[in-house]
Amino acid sequence: MADPTQASSATVSLVPPFSPILVHSGGAAYTDTVLTNFDIVAAAGAALTAIDKTFPVTVINNRITIQFTSGSVDLPKVSVIQIH
Repeated sequence: MADPTQASSATVSLVPPFSPILVHSGGAAYTDTVLTNFDIVAAAGAALTAIDKTFPVTVINNRITIQFTSGSVDLPKVSVIQIH
């Protein structure tokens, strides 16, 4: 496991579990992060169901930059971010 606080550059896994607690149907919220128009409810298979997505990220100068922008339907929603 890479420790981003100790490495000047490394590749680690970023796992944000998406949990659509305020969305009750597919098509109601999309998030653009690494994914474009990611529909949390459709990906999870049901409302109020969490889903984990894993993304490889690169640590540069002891930093991981995470940027959220509004999706095509709603604001981004991430419940937790795990770094492995």
